[in-house]
Amino acid sequence: MKRSHCLGGCWQVCVAMVGVSMLSGVCGESLILPTEVIAAEQLPASAAEVDVEKTANDAIAEALKGIKAGNGPAANKDKDVVSVPIPDNATKVTQTSPNVLQIKFPAGKGEAAATIVRDQLRAANWDAGIGGKLGKMSGNLTFTKAGKTLTLNYVDTGFAEVNLMLIGIGIKLQPGKVDPDAKPSDKPEVNSELSHTVMPELKKNKPKSDVDSAARTLPERVEKPKRGIGELSKFPNQGKVTVNDEPVALASIVAFEAVSGDRWVTRVIATARPLKQAAIIEQLQKTGDYDTSSLGSPYIRLELDDRDIANSMSLAANKTPGGTGNSGLKGEAIVEDGRARGSFQMTEPKEFFGRTIIGEISFDVAVLTRESQPAKQLENVPKLESSGRLLVDDKVISLPSVVAYQVKVFDNVRTAIFFTEKPINLEKLKSSLAKDGTDSGVFESQSQVKVEIDKEDRPAMMNLYSDGASLNSNSELIGDVVVEDGRARGTVKLGKPSEFIGKKFSFD
Repeated sequence: MKRSHCLGGCWQVCVAMVGVSMLSGVCGESLILPTEVIAAEQLPASAAEVDVEKTANDAIAEALKGIKAGNGPAANKDKDVVSVPIPDNATKVTQTSPNVLQIKFPAGKGEAAATIVRDQLRAANWDAGIGGKLGKMSGNLTFTKAGKTLTLNYVDTGFAEVNLMLIGIGIKLQPGKVDPDAKPSDKPEVNSELSHTVMPELKKNKPKSDVDSAARTLPERVEKPKRGIGELSKFPNQGKVTVNDEPVALASIVAFEAVSGDRWVTRVIATARPLKQAAIIEQLQKTGDYDTSSLGSPYIRLELDDRDIANSMSLAANKTPGGTGNSGLKGEAIVEDGRARGSFQMTEPKEFFGRTIIGEISFDVAVLTRESQPAKQLENVPKLESSGRLLVDDKVISLPSVVAYQVKVFDNVRTAIFFTEKPINLEKLKSSLAKDGTDSGVFESQSQVKVEIDKEDRPAMMNLYSDGASLNSNSELIGDVVVEDGRARGTVKLGKPSEFIGKKFSFD
């Protein structure tokens, strides 16, 4: 559980429901009360929320992209040997192949070690291109110098040894020593969060707003011959992940262009329910990419390079992650005239703790860019009845009053859908929202359920109160929700009934 906070009697008794499922759901829709709250970016996920295996698979796939026949010149003996500075706290260095180094570090030291390597390489006039980042739990950077390319990737769970991987494209790598006197070059500082290059004099002399509006430096696009995508028939949009011979269908497909390292790529995502296009476009505008690390299982994530060749596929279903690089995929794709069309499947299943997983995807969709306008999902969609029903043991409590509104939760803005027996005091709610963006100024002692929806339209938290018992849960929330143009519509469910003080609680 992330927090204990809800309207009404929840302040009286609060019980953390970590990992405990509850059978509940909401069905219906409501207009959202307007507020003056400005939406903020989501906070980074905590270690407990990150799918470590998926993150690791994504990082390795990212590292291995481009390492395939014909992509990059062959190393030219000693001329193309690059010495990689190894930080002093490295526990093991492995030369996996002439162009791959794997360096082990203690848990929690990944970001610090990667920062040392980055600064040493920049001191040797390597350029860390846009689109990469170093973080507490993972990082990836692509360095370029005189036509040579070097990638750095790591995943740091905080409790397992860190494996920092360096891969040279067209070059050989060898372990080297850190130069304590080395200083990073005077090249423009790369701000990967904004995907633009900030010149030192601009950063020094201009206010932040002027720096943020400086000309952005993006990779040049590769010229590709036209392949006549407009003359081709439509492919079906569908994905499938099979775990131990049990197929899981993925009916929703979205594609978008992103900056990865120093090149453009196209990512194609298959999920069980639609991803929110507005959230994807917002991230593309801010960072040049969309963070797929929080994709809820099941999913398929396919990446195509700037020549429409598949770099990698990662996937997950039924608590089983998997992935493969280019050599483990068969199929083809065309990205042309704002449209992505293709079909791929893994050539063989991957094993994960005794379970096998394999995936396939077919797609024919428009490619989202930072200039795209999100498609409307609620146009001409009929209204649902707004209603709720709280069950305490065998007692049924009807919750016919429903109100939806935007609410600030720490540094994020969510949509709250509040179900009660009787109408709440809307004036107090509006006053509280206007004051600080929260609903803390509202107290309701009646039976109630509040469901919070995050900016990706995913159920994120449920608060339940009845007769002195208050339950909070963010585990196993299942929902199909759309929040668009001041309207909220959908259904939400949680796992099985929960027990508290000898009673069973559920909600639908």
